Amino acid sequence: MTLIAAADGSSLGNPGPMGWCWYVDEGCWGAGGARSGTNNIGELLAVAELLDASSQAGRAGEPLRVLCDSQYVINSVTKWMPGWKRKGWKKADGKPVLNRDILERIDTALAGRDVTFEWVKGHAGHRENEAADERARAAAEAYQAGAKPNTGPGFQGPAQAAEPLHSDTDASDVDDAALGESEQHDPDVAPESPQRLLRDLEAALWGQGPTPAVTASRREELLHDEASGVDVHGSFLSRHELLEHFASVVGRDDLLAGVASMDAVQVVTLAANTCLVTSRIEFVDGTVQRTSSVWVYARLVQNERTWQLRHHHATLVSNGAFA
Repeated sequence: MTLIAAADGSSLGNPGPMGWCWYVDEGCWGAGGARSGTNNIGELLAVAELLDASSQAGRAGEPLRVLCDSQYVINSVTKWMPGWKRKGWKKADGKPVLNRDILERIDTALAGRDVTFEWVKGHAGHRENEAADERARAAAEAYQAGAKPNTGPGFQGPAQAAEPLHSDTDASDVDDAALGESEQHDPDVAPESPQRLLRDLEAALWGQGPTPAVTASRREELLHDEASGVDVHGSFLSRHELLEHFASVVGRDDLLAGVASMDAVQVVTLAANTCLVTSRIEFVDGTVQRTSSVWVYARLVQNERTWQLRHHHATLVSNGAFA
């Protein structure tokens, strides 16, 4: 029997507070979002989350028909993605493909599955599409209001007893191991030996390490909903200010900002699902900071868990030659 589900996304401002939703029926749907994202990101995430949720529920062997009102999603997955992959995820004009991280995640989730995509006209009274659209917008509005969205019941029934796969493959940003979801395990208990994993995550936030490219959407996921920080001047940083702080130095190579090196990274387990990461960071202008970050193994979406930064503290060691 074919499983039929609608997938839709919503962004208030495009970009702005973003929501996504996949919808089978009133008793089977899932939703989520982020504080900032585009319509296209929401649409793609809805498909990615649907594929993961149905797989985790033990229904990957069933044919799946995905109803989308986004030609961008359908064309990206069914027409353009094979060519993009052959060209190293570059478009015909040589520019990088947008939203590569989510597309790679979808590509991996589609492997070995019977999935078809069907276009439906949006806002035209289609029951499943309207239901997905309403829930995606509600999730975006929740993030806009600083509230937690209704994530839905997910898949219910005996099939959910199957062991979850916990896969979140965003290979262009941080590798599978860095997300802590590469092996099957109790979703509420952190994987053992997180030292390398957390070193990579901490480095990635500063644009360092083996996978330095972290998009704004990935940085959003890596920071806990209640993340905070203290900068070298002793000023308190809200989650939004902490995001801006990391974004302001990543990719900079001038003399006023940018990270030149990051070393002495150490990981200490404080408690179950909580670790302290310390490091020494030297900026291009010669400024040196000592940083301490508390990471927690927290809920990301539905049944998935991942390591997230809960608190970050920086101490100035040297002002640098240009301070």
